[in-house]
This record gives sequence, C-alpha cells and structure tokens, in this order.
Amino acid sequence: MELVLKQASGGAVATARSVLAREGVWGFWKGNVINVLRTAPFKALNFFSFDIYHKKLAEVFHKDGNAARFTAGAAAGVTATIVCFPLDVVRTRLMAQGAGPRYGGMVGTFVGIVRHEGLQGLYTGCLPALVGMAPAGSIFYGMFDMLKSRQLELIRAERRAAGLDPEQPIHLDALRTMMFGAVSGMCSELVVYPLEVVRRRMQLQSMAAAAARTGIPGHQVAPLVAAAAAAAAGAPVARGAARVASTIRDVWRADGLAGFYSGMKPNLLQVLPSSALSYYTYEKMKMILGVDTSKLSAATVGRHHERPKEKPRWHGYLPGLVAGNARVTPHEAVAANHAGNVTVLGSADLDDEDPLLGYDLMQGPLVRWTKPGMIAPPTAVLVHGILGSRRNMQSFARMLLEACPAWQILMVDLRCHGESAALDPAPPAPHTVAAASSDLLELLRRLKLFPHVLVGHSFGGKVVMGMVQQFGAVLPRPVQVWVLDSLPGEVRAPRSSPSDDHPCELIKALITIPMPVATRNVVIDTLTGLGFTRTISQWAATNLRPVPGGQSGVKALHWTFDLEGILQMYRSYESTSMYTLIEAPPQGLQLDFVKAEHSNFRWGGDDEARIAAAGHRVHLLRDAGHWVHTDNPSGLLGILSSSFGLREPAGSPRR
Repeated sequence: MELVLKQASGGAVATARSVLAREGVWGFWKGNVINVLRTAPFKALNFFSFDIYHKKLAEVFHKDGNAARFTAGAAAGVTATIVCFPLDVVRTRLMAQGAGPRYGGMVGTFVGIVRHEGLQGLYTGCLPALVGMAPAGSIFYGMFDMLKSRQLELIRAERRAAGLDPEQPIHLDALRTMMFGAVSGMCSELVVYPLEVVRRRMQLQSMAAAAARTGIPGHQVAPLVAAAAAAAAGAPVARGAARVASTIRDVWRADGLAGFYSGMKPNLLQVLPSSALSYYTYEKMKMILGVDTSKLSAATVGRHHERPKEKPRWHGYLPGLVAGNARVTPHEAVAANHAGNVTVLGSADLDDEDPLLGYDLMQGPLVRWTKPGMIAPPTAVLVHGILGSRRNMQSFARMLLEACPAWQILMVDLRCHGESAALDPAPPAPHTVAAASSDLLELLRRLKLFPHVLVGHSFGGKVVMGMVQQFGAVLPRPVQVWVLDSLPGEVRAPRSSPSDDHPCELIKALITIPMPVATRNVVIDTLTGLGFTRTISQWAATNLRPVPGGQSGVKALHWTFDLEGILQMYRSYESTSMYTLIEAPPQGLQLDFVKAEHSNFRWGGDDEARIAAAGHRVHLLRDAGHWVHTDNPSGLLGILSSSFGLREPAGSPRR
C-alpha cells in the first residue's frame, strides 16, 4: 500500500524495512481488521453472484461457454464492488497513516467521512474501481471456471475410457484448485492493476483535501499536497470521469508508465496465495456442505441445462446415458427417447471441403457437436462389409442412437465403395485391408475424434482390427472393438456353387455385367440366371445409381462401386490374418466377436478356442444369418449394450 501511495521509495525491501522500523511487526497488519471485514462479504457476494449470473446467462445464451463465464465474472465483480466499496474507502484511510484528517478508528472514520465529506466520500474512486473490476472479475472468475471445466472434462473422459461412471461426483484436487486460483488471480491483477493505483490516489487526494478543508490534524502525503491545497483554496476540482483522467495524467507526469505499476511485485506476492486459498476454501466448503463441485452451475460444459418446454440438449463432451444413477436397458432407453430426432451431418456440415472418404456423422437426440477440435461426445465407428455402403447399417445405427442418445456414430463408405468410389481423387491403390484401415484413421485424425467403440461387419471386422493394430503396443486410451460375423484368420466360406452367394464369385459376376443398364431388373435377372439367390441379387441391385445417359432423356443406372478395386480388397481380406493382434493385443484393447447362428462362415472349434485362449469372447447371436444387423438387430443391440453404457436385458444370449 505504501508503494502504491508513494509514501516510501527504494522499492519493496526498503519499504518493508521502513514500516518495520517505524511501526514494528504489527505495522504490516495495520488495517487488517477492516480488511477482513471488507473481504469476507466482498468474496462471499462475488462467489454467490457469479454462480447466479452464470446460471442465468447460460439460459439466456442457450448454452454455456466462455461468453457466459466471463460476462458473469464481470457482473459479479461490479455487484460486489458497489455493495462493499465504502468498506474499501475506510480501509484505505486507516492504512494511510493519517494522510488526511484523523477521524479515529474504524467506526469513527466511517462516521467522520459521512459527516465531513458526505455520502459521496464513501464512494471516492468508485468509478475507476468499477471500470477495473469489470475486466478483473471477468478474468478472475471466468478463467478459473474455464480451467476447472476443462479439467473436469478430461477426468470424465478418463473415467469413461476406463469403463467407470463419469456421472459420479468429481472434485478437483487441492493442488489444481490452488494452481488455477493463483493463475486466475495473477492474470486479473496484471490487467487491472493500473486502475487500482488510480483509485488509491483518488482516495488519498480526497483525504488530503478533507484535511485542508476541516483543519483536523493529519500528515500530508507529498504527491497529494498540490491537489489538497487547490481544493482547500476553493479552486475547481474535477469530478467523475474528468477526475479520473486528471489523476491518470498526474501519475503519468510524476512517474511515467512505471507509476501505474508501483508496488506490483509485493502485490503479486499477496495476490497469488490469496487467490489460491480463496478458491481452495470455496471449493472445500462446497464439498463439506455436500455441493457437487463438478456442477459449476445449472449449465455446465458437457451437461444439459434447463430450457423451458424443451428436451435438454448436450453440447461438447457427453457422458453415457444414465437415468439418475441407474443404467437403463436398450428397450427402456428407446421408449424414453422415442420422441428425439437423430441428426445426420455430412462433410459439408463439418466444413470438410476435401473429404478423404464419403461419410455421415449420425448424432443422438442429445448431441450437438459440429466443430472438430472441440471435446467430442462418445463416438462409435460402424464399418460395413464388402460390396456394402454406410447405408447398409444406417437403420441399426439409428436404433443404437435412440437407445444411446448421448452418443454419435461415424458411418463411412470404405474406399472403392459408395461415395468414396466417386471422389476425385479417389484413395490410391493398393486396395487392401490395411489401406482401408489407414483411410479411417486419417479421417478420424482430420475430424479430431478418438472413438470409444469400433464395430466392423464381415470385411469391416478386419478393417477395425487393422485400425487398432496400426496403433502399436499401447493405445492412447481404451477402445472396445466388435467384430461381427467375421473370422480373424483365413476365410473358409463355402465356394461350391453360385447359390452359396460367395462374395468373390459375386464380385466377378458383377464385373461381367455391361454398364450402364436401363433398369435394376437387368442385374437381378442376370445374377439369378448365373445361379445366385434372388435375395442377394436384389441386394446387389440396390447399389445402382442413376447417371446421365440413355435414350429420350431417361437416366441409365451404374454401379456405385469400383469393382476392380473391391476385388483386390476382398482378396486381401481372404489372405489377411489378425491372429497376431488377437494373441498379442495392444494395451487398452477390449476385443469381442459376434458369431451368427446361421453364419455362412465355417466357425471351427479351433478358431473359437484360439480366440478364447487369448482372453477374448465369442458371442452367439441366435436367429441370425450373416447379415446380423438386419436379421436380429434387437439381439445384436443387446450384445453390444454394455459398450454403450446400457444394461444388457435379462436373458440376452452372449455365448
């Protein structure tokens, strides 16, 4: 304080020696009683009003974010300053060694200011204090809240990745609480300290003027004598903003820029522990009183906030679906959320101007995430099989999101399939399982997503296993991989006749059909004529799309495939073995297989035994052929349920 008021020179050390010599040890605590009496209500009102403003602003903005945080901090600082400013004036008078008239102690000083200087005397310097407190409160409260929110998001992410309930109360440890508090206090002080100097100078000028006017004895402070003499002589004295500007000019003329930071170093030594302990005490008291400190307000990052007459929406990072503290079954979840809408975002919605693959990002009714780089909700990736596309698994994905409305699912067309086959440039050869895995990893990197669950059907099963394999010995965070009706080693599906619908034979047959065709029936009739079943022939024909051509303006049909590339991919699938991954899985991998009861694959005893010996599980999906997601989607959802935070329905077959 003495450095700020320029009653001492020689820096902080010299000033401390001067105070010690003049007033003893207790001189360092002069005015501390009034300081405590001022600080207690000031801090209490600050913290209380910040939470109130934060909640209301989040409702006004319809979301929580830095705008709500920093605006609430500014409003809280201004509110507390207006209410408590008279106590600050009294504290300054008591600590200034009688730089103005000596009215007596704390009560005497308060009464004397009102009697001799009027009520306005209690608000001397309030204008620069308010101007300074708005950014100070904004930074002090907004920055701590932002740092805390981000740390809690990381903790929740770690809990989810470890399979723990992220909705259990979370508390910051003491070290981080104090560190975040100290950083917030330091940043706030650095920004507003010059206005603090101006405010103190204005208060001391008023003291000096009052001493000259009333004749009550007190010591003059050298830099203030001229202003006091002018006031006592009846010279015009600036008021309001003009007075603030006049004080700023006086400080600049006397000491230049350094004058606005006079006493900054010892002040920071006080602010750092004070801010750290303030936040630690506040957070600790909330814990003692049973307040969940992970819920900063009714609208926190990654949580829903109350919006009248609307279902709650989720922004940023989203925990798994829970109903209170009880997990729900897929059927209960579907019933509870049937009114919600699943959102489908394409590359254009995510500002992806040069997509690597054709893809959609399907989001549950509670998810609103559109900015790669922001903390994302829990994400799954569904990968189709050979000759398929992302549309093949869209119905199952929608069913899954209705059961798990806080998740999002990335649906991708593999290279040479669907939209990915039409991209220019298309993914380069060679077209292999490993290349398809690399494509997906690169797409996830661009979108800044790290999936919690990977689900691959048939050919896609080896693709998702290949994604994990390319990470190496340790995964960045735990991942659940589901392989749907696909063997990890050699493919031993029967190839005795076309009626067995063997994929390789089907691909070769499709290549022989001249394109374009006028109708889908051309393809269906050709394939059934070659011996393929009508079901698989009709399914293959769904992958025809209109293209310009034909006669009389009628559009012809062409494949959405690059069939030559797909043939390479299938041959890679047959020759690729994932047993190295199965028998030496990376740290953090949970790997499960789903076997269709009526699978086209010859699941031998050796395969299941080898998978089980490595510590993985094979789940039997009854009443399903190879197309597990269409033959028995409810049963498949039941098997996958635990990976999405759902309680598996009683009686669901697992093995």
